[in-house]
Amino acid sequence: MDPARCRNLIWLALAASAGGRAGESTLAAAWDVAVSEMAAAQRAGDRVGAARWEAEANDLYVRITGRQPDE
Repeated sequence: MDPARCRNLIWLALAASAGGRAGESTLAAAWDVAVSEMAAAQRAGDRVGAARWEAEANDLYVRITGRQPDE
């Protein structure tokens, strides 16, 4: 997952939707947190935690954009 590219796609998807509804922006914020937690777990060497956070980030990405993230 390329967090910078995914972040750009998420915000573009929100801008293209019906005015960026509040629920979608909350999902985008949750995605940002999940990616940050994934990176922190990776730095700490916690492979299980990193995988869990990556799965959460991927799920949120699909919910926001309607497509799978490029890996």
